[in-house]
Amino acid sequence: MLGFEFDIAAIFVCFSLWIILFSSRILPIKQNLLYRWMLILTTVSSASAIGSHFLYRMPSMNHGILFIILCFLNYAAFNLITCVYVKFIVASAKSKMDRNLIEKVIFTVPGVIVLICVPFLVYFKVWVFTAETLHDVLWDYILYVVAVFNMLFGLFYTISKHDFFGRRIVTVVCVYTVVIFMIVAVNLIMKLMLLNFGVSLGLIFIFMTLQDPNVMRDTRSNSFNSKGFDLISKEWLSTKKSFGIIGVHIKNMSFINDKYGIEIGNKVVEQIAPLSRIIIPNSYIFHLRGTSFAVIAEKISEGKVRDFVDTLSNKVKIRGMNIPIDVVACLMEYPKVFHDEKQLTDLVEFMMDGAYHAQKSRIIFATQEHLKKIQYDNDVLVAVKQAVQDSSYQVFYQPIMNVQTGEFETAEALARLIAPDLGFIPPDVFIQKAERSGDIVRIGEIILEKVCKMICSNKIENLGVKNVKINLSVIQCLQRGMADRVIRIIDAHEIDHELINFEITESIADNSDSIFIENVSKLKDAGFKFALDDYGTGYSNMTRMISFHFDVLKLDKSIVWMAENNSDALISMKGTVDIADRLKMAVLAEGVETEAQAKILKESGVKFFQGFLYSKPLSEYDFIEFLKNKRNVMTV
Repeated sequence: MLGFEFDIAAIFVCFSLWIILFSSRILPIKQNLLYRWMLILTTVSSASAIGSHFLYRMPSMNHGILFIILCFLNYAAFNLITCVYVKFIVASAKSKMDRNLIEKVIFTVPGVIVLICVPFLVYFKVWVFTAETLHDVLWDYILYVVAVFNMLFGLFYTISKHDFFGRRIVTVVCVYTVVIFMIVAVNLIMKLMLLNFGVSLGLIFIFMTLQDPNVMRDTRSNSFNSKGFDLISKEWLSTKKSFGIIGVHIKNMSFINDKYGIEIGNKVVEQIAPLSRIIIPNSYIFHLRGTSFAVIAEKISEGKVRDFVDTLSNKVKIRGMNIPIDVVACLMEYPKVFHDEKQLTDLVEFMMDGAYHAQKSRIIFATQEHLKKIQYDNDVLVAVKQAVQDSSYQVFYQPIMNVQTGEFETAEALARLIAPDLGFIPPDVFIQKAERSGDIVRIGEIILEKVCKMICSNKIENLGVKNVKINLSVIQCLQRGMADRVIRIIDAHEIDHELINFEITESIADNSDSIFIENVSKLKDAGFKFALDDYGTGYSNMTRMISFHFDVLKLDKSIVWMAENNSDALISMKGTVDIADRLKMAVLAEGVETEAQAKILKESGVKFFQGFLYSKPLSEYDFIEFLKNKRNVMTV
């Protein structure tokens, strides 16, 4: 019967896969190790089958030690393949630390059964039966049951995890299982020995799907990608080995692409992987996102991190040009700093963000203090979401004075969050979290509702207040139908639209998104006025001031404070005020804290002042009392 020829073909398939594996840089993770074991077992099974085939035809050798060893290797290797296959499937979806008791039992018991059965099987095949009476025995059937169980478990496990594996891989596993069963049937019925060849072909399918190196490769940087980083970090955490991670961020990549061209920018990215391997032996580099990378290795010293940053910053030469690279890095060590997968995930995100915004140091070394900050941020996020559910955000009001009349004609509504466990949470902290989580949309509506109720219950127009200014966030402005919801809330309280003004920052005003333009236009058409907030923080230009027809220009406190001690800044501020006045825009100065600042602003023509010199942000009750007291003073 045919069989010898198919085993030779299986050997050729296995050797081809070995060549591909050795020519590729593959991550040292359990999944890859298991695939190599499957390939080893298939190679050994095919080679031992060929060897035993030759020896069986030699009467003097077919009961010798070599023949017995080859038979043992053939039966053991072939029957262990399905056991390793199950481990490979599960390892593709889970790290060692995530596996439950049932999966651990399934990993162990079938392999033990195979190793117990194989010696007995070899004994019967070699010594008890002859070629004329050779047939399956009890040990064969036990091994058949183990193989069928492993194949079916692998099939149903893949189907149950279809959201993780995806349709393509589930289809391949289903087809592979059916094909193996068909080959087994052919082997039993027709005695056509296709098993090793069928398994070797299956290894090709697995290599192209579950084991596909391209899934974890980033071709642009010739490194691994974020998926590969997740896999190796989980794997190394499960083995409890010490290792370090360097987070790397190129801050000036936009400048490089603009000045030198995208091709040069790509070559800069390509330099990172080889440099990391030279400076940090046995390291693996991953392209996480954008211009952020991670280098992982078992031994990374602080000196190596400095060498890496210095080399990348000073010695990248492309086409004879020294390319200036502004690179920052952060070092995270296990178990010195982080201890589990969640801490690692949080720390990488936090440290990479810190590296991106680093101003003073090019290298940040992660500490336990960073983990405490991360825990605080996580607690803030919980508080943000809880406050949304409870509508427990408070609104404080900072009075704004018209210096020409001396009256407080307007105020800015400011969101405040006081959590039961954390106390007062600074606005810049919880607003950033709310924007990233999407809760800022609902928070904006809660604040608007509370401002409307305050206006109605206190009749603030009778206290001299002409309008209340409410901030609109970037995320709010980019929500379809935002303007309609805002108008609906205000109209439900029967509030005159002139009593509500909206503030948008320069960064939002720079947005040309059609939804943003539609929302702002609807609100303007409905009679709401707009202020350009934080003017002078980095996005300023006159075109934007003109095109949006803002009613109020709010000078950022940084301009106010700089103008107090810098003559050039003062000249610039006076020019801005003059242009705004000609455009019929009222100018409001934020952060007024000293009489000297107030004097300079008055002389510059600023008409509205907001700051601690006049009042800090007040609760609703204190704000109303403040207005009443000022009203009584004016009356007297």
